[in-house]
Amino acid sequence: MKKLIFILFVLCTISCVRPDSKQQRAERLVTIYLDQVNNNKSYNIISFAQLDTVFSSYDEELDYNKNKNNLKKVDSIKRTFKPKIKSWVMYVTYEGKNNVGVVGRHIYVCGIDKDFNKCTSASEIVN
Repeated sequence: MKKLIFILFVLCTISCVRPDSKQQRAERLVTIYLDQVNNNKSYNIISFAQLDTVFSSYDEELDYNKNKNNLKKVDSIKRTFKPKIKSWVMYVTYEGKNNVGVVGRHIYVCGIDKDFNKCTSASEIVN
């Protein structure tokens, strides 16, 4: 009986834990990047924008580059092309230092790899 109760407890605990959403994972990766830029926590995040997807384009396909002068082939490539997720993009607004040490309010666009392993790039948006 005790084993049954324990197993039910474990199953309930596991089922109640939801995996992080893509938005949450992206926010965590951007925060890790900002920690590195701002000497661990000497900044204040004001807001994260909604996560956005970067898709591949037909003109990035190998067949397109080989046949870009052949209109029939190009049309065929365009018709059959299925975009793939290349990466993700998130905007973040924060107060703190930017990557050159200037203190103030900054807006960054951060690139995140398609598997949510790391923030691959970040560029400040200058108003």
